[in-house]
This record gives sequence, C-alpha cells and structure tokens, in this order.
Amino acid sequence: MLASRTIKDFARALVGHLHGNPLSAASVPEEFLPLLVADGHWRPDGVARGLDFLARVLEVFEEGAEFTPRGGATLECMARTAALLWGVEAYPLPRAQVKAQLRLRQHEDTIAEWPECIGDDRVVRREAARLLGQSGGRPQPPPGSRTSWPWGRGADAGNWPPLGERAELGRRLTGHFGPRHPMVLDDGTTVTFPGLADRVGRPAFDDLRLRLLRTALEPRVAAWFRDAQDTELAIWFRNNIAENWSGHDLFADHLPPLGRRMPSNAKYPAAVATAAQLLAWRISGDREAGADAVRRLVMARSRLVAVLHRADGHGEGRITWHAERLGAPAALSDQEELLLATLTLPQQRVGEVLPRRGWTPGGAFVTGSRSLELANDIRAQSQRSEKLRLIDAYLEARAGAVTGSSRDKVSLALADHSVGWDIVTLGGLDLARRLSQVVLRDQVPARWSLLSHVYRNMGVLLNKRNRWGEALTQVVNGLETLDLLSRGGLVVDQREHAAAAQQLFLAGAGVCVRRLERGLQQARQRGAGHRTFFAQACRATLWFSRRAMSELEFLDQEGQLAATRADAQQRGAISTVAWRAQTRVIRLRAMLAVRTAVDSALCGEGDLLQESEAQGPMVPVEPLAHGAASVAELAEIVSLYRDLQHLRELPPSSAPDVIPLAVWLAFLNGARLPVEDSPGRLFVEHAPLFGRKDHEAGLSDVELRPRLAYVHRWSEHSAQDLRLLSWLPLNGPVAAMLSARSGDLYRTFRSEHANYSKEYSHD
Repeated sequence: MLASRTIKDFARALVGHLHGNPLSAASVPEEFLPLLVADGHWRPDGVARGLDFLARVLEVFEEGAEFTPRGGATLECMARTAALLWGVEAYPLPRAQVKAQLRLRQHEDTIAEWPECIGDDRVVRREAARLLGQSGGRPQPPPGSRTSWPWGRGADAGNWPPLGERAELGRRLTGHFGPRHPMVLDDGTTVTFPGLADRVGRPAFDDLRLRLLRTALEPRVAAWFRDAQDTELAIWFRNNIAENWSGHDLFADHLPPLGRRMPSNAKYPAAVATAAQLLAWRISGDREAGADAVRRLVMARSRLVAVLHRADGHGEGRITWHAERLGAPAALSDQEELLLATLTLPQQRVGEVLPRRGWTPGGAFVTGSRSLELANDIRAQSQRSEKLRLIDAYLEARAGAVTGSSRDKVSLALADHSVGWDIVTLGGLDLARRLSQVVLRDQVPARWSLLSHVYRNMGVLLNKRNRWGEALTQVVNGLETLDLLSRGGLVVDQREHAAAAQQLFLAGAGVCVRRLERGLQQARQRGAGHRTFFAQACRATLWFSRRAMSELEFLDQEGQLAATRADAQQRGAISTVAWRAQTRVIRLRAMLAVRTAVDSALCGEGDLLQESEAQGPMVPVEPLAHGAASVAELAEIVSLYRDLQHLRELPPSSAPDVIPLAVWLAFLNGARLPVEDSPGRLFVEHAPLFGRKDHEAGLSDVELRPRLAYVHRWSEHSAQDLRLLSWLPLNGPVAAMLSARSGDLYRTFRSEHANYSKEYSHD
C-alpha cells in the first residue's frame, strides 16, 4: 500500500507542470515514476498517463471509499472537486473558482483538505498500488527536468508536433479506421484512411495525418482552457497556434486573433504546450476523436466534389447532386390564387393554405407589388438605422405575404432577392437567417431560381467573417438548390438559370480568392504542406471566377443585362450591366492571386494544368484556351486589366477595389502600369495614377515609381489600405518575389506606406 500523502504529492507535481513549470524527477514520488519515465527518458505520453491514473483514483474513491464525508459533503462532490483542482479533464482551477463553479457551501480551507483525504483513503491507496504495480519496476530517473514542446521559444507552430512524436501520433489516430475498420460518415458512405486521401485531394499520408491530428486537437485545447480563470491562456493559444493551423486548408474556417496580441506571460507557451501534448496522446487513442476530425475534413469536400462534378473535359459539365431534395409546396390553382389575394377563398381552403404560408387571418398582410415597393425603399435608404428598421418591417410583413397574379408573384420574388442583398451589404447574419427561413418556408411560385440566392447571401456574409468552410458550404447549397429546381421543371428558362448561377459562381470566386489571399499573407516559407493548399485554392479560384465570366458572357450575348435595376425589375429579372464590372474585378483579382502564388513558388503551374489522380477529384482544372501551356499568364491579366479601363459601367466608387489591383499588377509587371486611351470615369478621376503625362504620349504602359506618391496620398486621404499589398510579411516569399519583379520598388512602397492597426480583412 502506498504511503500517506504520496498521491497528493504526485498530483501537486503534475499541476505545477500543467501551469507551465518544468517537472523534475525529484518532485515526483518514486512510486509514480513508471507512469512518466521509460528507458531513462521522460515519456511523451507521461502527463496523459499520470492524469488518467488520477482519474481512476477518483473513480475508486467515489465508488467505494472508506472515508466518511462531513459537513454536507459527498464522495461524488469531493471527487469532482479534486478533478478540477488537479486538472484531470481541464486546466487546473484555483480553490475559489472551484467553490464558485460547483456552488460549494464549505469553506475554502475545508475544500483544500479534500484531495489529501482522497489520497489517504485506504481503499484508494490499495488500488493505486495495484495499478502502479502493473506499470513495471522503478525506472532510472532521467538526468534532466521534463519540459514542454518547444513552441513559443522560436519554433514555428506550423512545425508542430516535433518529428519524434508526429509519426506515432498520426499512426495511432488513423489506425482507428484502417482497411479492416472503415468509418461510416453522416451521409452513409464509408471511409478508410487510405481512401480518405482521395477524398481530400491526395496529400502525402504524413501530411494528412498531421492535418487530422490538428483538426481533432484544436477544439479540445480550446475547451481545456475554457473555464480557466486566466483566459489569456486560451487567447494565447488562439492567436499564436490555432490561427497558424487554420491557414493550411481551403475548407477550414480562419480563426482570427482574439482581442489584442498581448505580450505573453513567460509560462503561457509551456502551459499550452503541455496541455496540447497530453491531449494529443489522449485523442490519438480515441476513435471518436478521429471520426470527428474526419467528418470536419471530409464533409465540405464531399459536397463540393458532387457539385463541381465535371461531365466533360472542360469543366462545363452539368452540375449534379444526389442528396435529399428540397420539397416544393403544392401549387395553388390560378383561381385559388386570385381568391386568396382578394380574401375570398373558401374558409376551409384558407385553413389548408395559409398555415403553410406562415400567415393566419388577422395577421400581417402584404401583396407582392407592395413588397417590391418596400424593397426599393430599403435600397434607396442611405441611413443604416433606418435601413435596418425597414428591413425588420419587411421581414415581419413577409411571413404573411399573399400573391395574386403572376406579376405579383414575380414582384415578391424580386423583393426577397433585393432585400437579401441589402442585408448582405449591412453585414446582418441574423437578418439573413430570418429571411432564409421565411423564403424557404413560404416559397413564391415564380422565379424559383432566386431561392438559391438565400444560400448565396449566407455564403457572402460568412466569407466576410473569414468562415470560409461554412461559406463554401452555403455556395454549394445554392448550386444544389438551383440544380434541383432545374431538374424538377421549376426553372426552365436558360437565361433565368444563367443569372442565378452567375451570382453563385461569383460568390464562390469571392470565397476562394479571399482564402487564397489569406494564404499568401500567412505564407512564411515554402513547403509541401503549403503546396497542397495553394494548388487547391488556386484551382478553385480560377474555376469559380471563370464560370462566373462564362455565365456573364452568355447573359450579355442574350441581351439580358438591363441598363438599370428598375429596367431589370420591369421585365422580372435581376441581371444588369453593373455585373460586367463586378465580375471582371473579381476575375482580375483571382488571376493576380494565382499568378502571385505560382511566381512565389508556393505551387507550380503543373499543379494547375494537370488533371490526374494525384490532384484528387475535388477541384476542377482551369480549361486551357487555344492549347496554351499556362494559366493566369501575365499577358492575359494585362489584357483583362485593359478591358476594365474601357468599361463604362465601372463607377468611381470602385476605386478601393481597382487601385490596389492596378498597383499589384504593376509590381508583377516590372513596376510598369498599363494605360489606355479614353478610359472610363474611374480612371479619369485618378489620372495622376492611371493617365499618361505629356512626355509619355503614345506609351502603352508607364512607370509606377513616380506615381507612388499619389497612391500614398489617396490611401491616406481615403483611409484605405492597398489590400493584400499592405499586409504581406516582408520576410516571406511573396514579398521577396514582388520586390524582385519590381526592382525592389515593393519594399520602397512598404517603407513609405502607413499600415493600419486593424486586422487584414477584405471582401
């Protein structure tokens, strides 16, 4: 039987280590060394083994201790208290916080005695001795103290975990779903580890194991510190570790820093590293933890595979989907619609129809035409508070909207679409959810294609919040819905389908290009892990943006781009000439980002050109025009930029989008900026940047260097940064490439350019 107080002394030693202190062999009762030491070395899973031992001790105490609690305490209450104090399942808490969390009536001094009472119980000591006897003989103590993983001491979190542990952790985690033990996903499909590589783009097995391990570990480390009184530990992990991990996956939601980047307490890195190590070894033996990580990695990709299915060699195949279909309500007859609109439908039929439409007699009532008037009032309103008030009023009335004529139905569908986009511009995620619920519940039997845009709206809003995985899922939902409606015969007009699809593809391009830009900003070095991400992000960015351009060109050829929004509404459509500008700006931004990634050697052109099993089925390849040997060539980018200069639909208000792209192109183009005769209004308004001076007459491009002063003045006056260009780390590969291409002008630009205190985040 163990001596008195040894269990408490062992727990105290582990608590100090969990707080970030080195663990010396002298501080550990020698009976417990087999849990922590093997072959004269500290075991990497030692802390996990030690805490699992303490958890078993508490189970024994709670189930059959000889100790008789006093003062209203129970064995269960004492065990729960010790678990919180010892850090068995979460960061160890101080007595005052344990007392408050468990709502204990006992004095803190009494609570402090409970762990010793537990450790001294005869039943507990007898079982503890038996468990320790199974651990083998007493090992040789290690020569030095046990320290934590080395991040925070100059090591990059991207290299975690150390190579000495990475392989074993990865093998243990993925061993739970080997060829003989497939995992069943939520959609009913089965996955084994070798097959998982095909589902997520065929990264190297070691890289995939690492991604699974981090995916499983990140929420568990965050939860470990969730109740800690010193919440800065959780913030330190989020800002310094989790943010880095979230930068390696197209489908991961970015984890922006929380609060300010505070100066770290010297023990933060060690405390976080100790927790991460023990949790990694715990989850590596947990099949459910592996299953959770697989689900998070696979499900968004699986949906995108289905939606981006390529039926031919050019990526223009029909969108397909085979999941559960969205049920459309049975349509009313024209006569019933008329009677309902005039409130003369027989009462029995009203009782059948109106509850389905979310309206009861005596509730709010609005016609389709009135809805469109209200939607136009919302669009015309410039004051944010008043706009929000009107949107709230619209949503209240929309639940009871009843339509009569076909024109009335179209008006209501257009009103929903208009208000949806106003909600997006306001950034109202909760409002978007409200609109989605009412539109999908009370579907308008006209312009069915616009139902898909409730998902587009959610995708754009989530994209603004850097929640890229969720944003892509919403875009996929929209494409799925549009395909469903088309194959169900509810969207038969090819022009209507093209307009809805164009906006969905444009939203997808926006998600992917922002994700790619964030990757360019985060890249500190080149490597295989980065290469997989950049290859997938570049391919997806090009594909979505090109599909948006293709649909736009079709609409333009069909004469479907109305001169104004009012003209579009008059014919029951949504597409206007303004789409020409927004689509080309996104396409230019996409091509610049891809060219930058390739020229910075973060991925190769072969990654974008080849379609092979090695690339995986997830992201289509950009089709090549006229047998070209490359994609996003600089000459093609320059040509698109020149077209943009002549585009009359590009308003001066787009300067914050266009000026950074122009400067970006110049840095890639040898510090020379393409110029055109008779450009549009935006370029005339900023002639000191975009125009030719007298001595430059006839030149097709001009030097950027003498024009940087204007760029700085514009940036300062308008309080606008230069998007990605303002935020690249100067010691990274992207900044190095831009500087080399521009004759070191990029570094000059950054030395003169005022940065901003806000976090980089751009639509």
